Amino acid sequence: LISASTDGLVCSWQLDMLAQPQEVIELTHPAHLRTDEVSVTCLDFADNETTAFVVGTAEGVAYQVNRYDRAGCKSGLNGFDAYRAHAAPINSLSFHPPAASDFTDLFLTTSSDWTMRLWRARTAAKPASTVPADVKPLHVFDAFDDYVYDARWSPVHPSVFASVDGTGRLALWNLNQDIELPAQSVTSGRALNKLAWDHPGRRIAAGGADGSVYIYDVGDLSTPRPDDHAKFTRVVAELAN
Repeated sequence: LISASTDGLVCSWQLDMLAQPQEVIELTHPAHLRTDEVSVTCLDFADNETTAFVVGTAEGVAYQVNRYDRAGCKSGLNGFDAYRAHAAPINSLSFHPPAASDFTDLFLTTSSDWTMRLWRARTAAKPASTVPADVKPLHVFDAFDDYVYDARWSPVHPSVFASVDGTGRLALWNLNQDIELPAQSVTSGRALNKLAWDHPGRRIAAGGADGSVYIYDVGDLSTPRPDDHAKFTRVVAELAN
Protein backbone atom coordinates (compact mmCIF):
# COMPACT_ATOMS: atom_id res chain seq x y z
CA LEU A 1 0.00 0.00 0.00
CA ILE A 2 1.39 3.40 -1.05
CA SER A 3 0.13 6.70 0.35
CA ALA A 4 1.14 10.29 -0.29
CA SER A 5 0.27 13.61 1.27
CA THR A 6 0.53 17.32 0.62
CA ASP A 7 3.60 17.58 2.88
CA GLY A 8 5.59 15.70 0.23
CA LEU A 9 5.89 12.39 2.08
CA VAL A 10 5.28 9.09 0.27
CA CYS A 11 4.87 6.08 2.57
CA SER A 12 4.88 2.36 1.87
CA TRP A 13 2.80 0.21 4.24
CA GLN A 14 2.31 -3.46 5.04
CA LEU A 15 -1.36 -4.24 5.60
CA ASP A 16 -0.55 -6.44 8.61
CA MET A 17 1.39 -3.64 10.31
CA LEU A 18 -0.18 -0.22 9.87
CA ALA A 19 1.29 1.31 13.02
CA GLN A 20 4.20 2.73 11.02
CA PRO A 21 5.27 2.78 7.37
CA GLN A 22 7.90 0.39 6.04
CA GLU A 23 9.46 3.02 3.77
CA VAL A 24 9.26 6.81 3.67
CA ILE A 25 10.36 8.98 0.73
CA GLU A 26 10.43 12.76 1.07
CA LEU A 27 9.69 14.39 -2.26
CA THR A 28 11.53 17.64 -2.81
CA HIS A 29 12.18 19.92 -5.76
CA PRO A 30 15.01 22.44 -5.31
CA ALA A 31 13.63 24.69 -8.06
CA HIS A 32 10.55 25.59 -6.02
CA LEU A 33 10.65 29.20 -4.87
CA ARG A 34 9.20 29.17 -1.33
CA THR A 35 9.75 25.60 -0.21
CA ASP A 36 11.32 22.55 -1.78
CA GLU A 37 8.42 20.32 -0.66
CA VAL A 38 6.19 18.83 -3.35
CA SER A 39 2.50 18.89 -2.47
CA VAL A 40 1.11 15.58 -3.79
CA THR A 41 -2.61 15.43 -4.58
CA CYS A 42 -2.87 12.04 -6.35
CA LEU A 43 -0.76 9.17 -7.68
CA ASP A 44 -0.99 6.02 -9.77
CA PHE A 45 1.17 3.10 -10.92
CA ALA A 46 1.30 1.79 -14.46
CA ASP A 47 0.29 -1.86 -14.83
CA ASN A 48 2.99 -4.31 -13.68
CA GLU A 49 5.12 -1.43 -12.36
CA THR A 50 6.04 -1.49 -8.66
CA THR A 51 9.23 0.55 -8.44
CA ALA A 52 8.13 3.81 -10.12
CA PHE A 53 4.91 5.80 -10.24
CA VAL A 54 3.61 9.22 -11.24
CA VAL A 55 2.26 11.84 -8.83
CA GLY A 56 0.00 14.81 -9.52
CA THR A 57 0.66 17.96 -7.52
CA ALA A 58 -1.05 21.11 -6.29
CA GLU A 59 1.11 23.15 -8.65
CA GLY A 60 -0.52 21.45 -11.65
CA VAL A 61 2.53 19.41 -12.64
CA ALA A 62 2.96 15.62 -12.65
CA TYR A 63 6.32 13.97 -11.88
CA GLN A 64 7.75 10.46 -11.94
CA VAL A 65 8.86 9.10 -8.56
CA ASN A 66 11.31 6.22 -8.13
CA ARG A 67 11.00 4.14 -4.98
CA TYR A 68 14.57 2.84 -5.15
CA ASP A 69 17.96 3.74 -6.58
CA ARG A 70 18.76 2.00 -9.83
CA ALA A 71 20.92 2.47 -12.91
CA GLY A 72 20.64 6.06 -14.07
CA CYS A 73 17.87 6.91 -11.58
CA LYS A 74 17.96 7.90 -7.93
CA SER A 75 15.11 7.29 -5.53
CA GLY A 76 12.69 10.15 -5.07
CA LEU A 77 11.30 12.75 -7.41
CA ASN A 78 12.58 13.13 -10.95
CA GLY A 79 12.33 16.91 -11.14
CA PHE A 80 13.70 17.20 -14.67
CA ASP A 81 11.01 15.29 -16.57
CA ALA A 82 7.87 17.30 -15.79
CA TYR A 83 4.40 16.68 -17.20
CA ARG A 84 3.67 20.41 -17.11
CA ALA A 85 0.42 21.71 -18.55
CA HIS A 86 -2.26 22.34 -15.92
CA ALA A 87 -2.76 25.84 -14.49
CA ALA A 88 -4.35 24.59 -11.24
CA PRO A 89 -4.06 21.57 -8.91
CA ILE A 90 -4.29 18.09 -10.44
CA ASN A 91 -7.28 16.31 -8.91
CA SER A 92 -6.79 12.80 -10.30
CA LEU A 93 -4.31 10.71 -12.28
CA SER A 94 -5.26 7.40 -13.88
CA PHE A 95 -3.13 4.99 -15.93
CA HIS A 96 -4.65 2.91 -18.70
CA PRO A 97 -5.48 -0.63 -17.50
CA PRO A 98 -4.00 -3.70 -19.24
CA ALA A 99 -5.72 -4.64 -22.49
CA ALA A 100 -5.14 -6.85 -25.51
CA SER A 101 -2.89 -4.12 -26.93
CA ASP A 102 -0.41 -2.34 -24.71
CA PHE A 103 -1.64 1.15 -23.83
CA THR A 104 -0.45 1.01 -20.23
CA ASP A 105 1.92 3.95 -20.76
CA LEU A 106 -1.07 6.27 -21.27
CA PHE A 107 -2.55 8.20 -18.38
CA LEU A 108 -5.19 10.87 -17.78
CA THR A 109 -5.03 13.87 -15.46
CA THR A 110 -7.94 16.06 -14.38
CA SER A 111 -7.63 19.50 -12.87
CA SER A 112 -9.32 22.49 -11.27
CA ASP A 113 -8.34 24.46 -14.40
CA TRP A 114 -11.46 22.98 -16.10
CA THR A 115 -9.43 20.64 -18.34
CA MET A 116 -8.42 17.01 -18.62
CA ARG A 117 -5.26 15.85 -20.37
CA LEU A 118 -3.97 12.66 -21.99
CA TRP A 119 -0.29 11.81 -21.57
CA ARG A 120 2.23 9.18 -22.59
CA ALA A 121 4.57 8.33 -19.72
CA ARG A 122 8.30 8.08 -20.13
CA THR A 123 9.48 4.55 -19.52
CA ALA A 124 10.73 4.09 -15.99
CA ALA A 125 13.67 2.07 -17.33
CA LYS A 126 14.97 5.03 -19.33
CA PRO A 127 17.56 7.14 -17.50
CA ALA A 128 16.17 10.39 -16.17
CA SER A 129 16.97 13.62 -17.97
CA THR A 130 19.82 15.68 -16.56
CA VAL A 131 18.39 18.97 -17.85
CA PRO A 132 14.81 20.24 -17.44
CA ALA A 133 12.48 18.78 -20.06
CA ASP A 134 8.73 19.36 -20.19
CA VAL A 135 6.71 16.41 -21.47
CA LYS A 136 3.85 17.59 -23.68
CA PRO A 137 0.34 16.12 -23.43
CA LEU A 138 -0.98 14.07 -26.32
CA HIS A 139 -4.29 15.91 -26.10
CA VAL A 140 -6.16 18.50 -24.04
CA PHE A 141 -9.87 18.02 -23.34
CA ASP A 142 -11.47 21.39 -22.57
CA ALA A 143 -15.20 20.74 -23.04
CA PHE A 144 -15.90 21.49 -19.35
CA ASP A 145 -17.62 24.28 -17.44
CA ASP A 146 -16.23 23.59 -13.96
CA TYR A 147 -13.51 21.74 -12.05
CA VAL A 148 -12.81 18.26 -13.46
CA TYR A 149 -12.49 15.99 -10.44
CA ASP A 150 -11.89 12.48 -11.75
CA ALA A 151 -11.44 10.36 -14.89
CA ARG A 152 -11.11 6.58 -15.13
CA TRP A 153 -10.52 4.26 -18.07
CA SER A 154 -12.97 1.52 -18.91
CA PRO A 155 -11.61 -1.85 -17.72
CA VAL A 156 -12.67 -3.54 -20.98
CA HIS A 157 -12.69 -0.99 -23.83
CA PRO A 158 -9.31 0.49 -24.85
CA SER A 159 -10.57 3.91 -26.01
CA VAL A 160 -13.37 4.53 -23.50
CA PHE A 161 -13.12 6.42 -20.22
CA ALA A 162 -15.47 8.38 -17.97
CA SER A 163 -15.08 11.75 -16.25
CA VAL A 164 -16.96 13.66 -13.55
CA ASP A 165 -16.94 17.38 -12.81
CA GLY A 166 -18.27 20.16 -10.61
CA THR A 167 -21.44 20.63 -12.64
CA GLY A 168 -22.53 17.11 -11.71
CA ARG A 169 -21.94 15.76 -15.21
CA LEU A 170 -20.80 12.20 -15.80
CA ALA A 171 -19.33 12.07 -19.31
CA LEU A 172 -18.50 8.91 -21.25
CA TRP A 173 -15.74 9.38 -23.83
CA ASN A 174 -14.82 7.14 -26.76
CA LEU A 175 -11.65 8.38 -28.44
CA ASN A 176 -12.22 6.09 -31.41
CA GLN A 177 -15.32 8.16 -32.20
CA ASP A 178 -14.43 11.70 -31.09
CA ILE A 179 -11.47 13.25 -29.26
CA GLU A 180 -13.13 16.62 -28.60
CA LEU A 181 -16.57 15.78 -27.17
CA PRO A 182 -17.95 12.94 -25.03
CA ALA A 183 -20.05 10.23 -26.64
CA GLN A 184 -22.70 10.41 -23.90
CA SER A 185 -23.25 12.47 -20.77
CA VAL A 186 -25.76 12.80 -17.94
CA THR A 187 -26.06 15.38 -15.16
CA SER A 188 -26.97 14.63 -11.57
CA GLY A 189 -27.47 18.25 -10.50
CA ARG A 190 -24.84 17.93 -7.75
CA ALA A 191 -21.07 18.08 -8.13
CA LEU A 192 -19.50 14.64 -8.70
CA ASN A 193 -15.93 14.16 -7.46
CA LYS A 194 -15.07 10.43 -7.73
CA LEU A 195 -15.95 7.53 -9.99
CA ALA A 196 -15.23 3.81 -10.32
CA TRP A 197 -16.14 1.15 -12.90
CA ASP A 198 -17.31 -2.35 -12.11
CA HIS A 199 -15.09 -5.13 -13.51
CA PRO A 200 -17.33 -6.00 -16.52
CA GLY A 201 -17.32 -2.32 -17.52
CA ARG A 202 -21.10 -2.00 -17.58
CA ARG A 203 -21.74 0.17 -14.52
CA ILE A 204 -20.17 3.26 -12.99
CA ALA A 205 -20.43 4.42 -9.39
CA ALA A 206 -19.97 8.17 -8.91
CA GLY A 207 -19.53 9.92 -5.57
CA GLY A 208 -21.31 13.23 -5.13
CA ALA A 209 -20.59 16.34 -3.07
CA ASP A 210 -23.94 15.74 -1.35
CA GLY A 211 -22.62 12.52 0.21
CA SER A 212 -24.56 10.27 -2.18
CA VAL A 213 -23.26 7.55 -4.50
CA TYR A 214 -24.91 7.43 -7.89
CA ILE A 215 -24.95 4.22 -9.97
CA TYR A 216 -25.08 4.53 -13.75
CA ASP A 217 -25.77 1.71 -16.21
CA VAL A 218 -23.43 2.09 -19.17
CA GLY A 219 -24.91 -0.85 -21.06
CA ASP A 220 -23.06 -1.75 -24.25
CA LEU A 221 -21.36 1.63 -24.67
CA SER A 222 -18.20 0.19 -23.14
CA THR A 223 -18.30 -3.15 -24.96
CA PRO A 224 -15.37 -3.30 -27.41
CA ARG A 225 -15.69 -4.39 -31.02
CA PRO A 226 -13.04 -6.61 -32.64
CA ASP A 227 -11.38 -3.67 -34.42
CA ASP A 228 -11.40 -1.19 -31.52
CA HIS A 229 -7.85 -2.00 -30.36
CA ALA A 230 -6.45 -1.44 -33.85
CA LYS A 231 -8.45 1.81 -34.19
CA PHE A 232 -7.18 3.11 -30.88
CA THR A 233 -3.59 2.28 -31.85
CA ARG A 234 -4.04 4.54 -34.89
CA VAL A 235 -5.69 7.29 -32.83
CA VAL A 236 -2.80 7.34 -30.34
CA ALA A 237 -0.24 7.36 -33.15
CA GLU A 238 -1.98 10.35 -34.77
CA LEU A 239 -2.11 12.24 -31.46
CA ALA A 240 1.58 11.54 -30.86
CA ASN A 241 2.47 13.01 -34.24
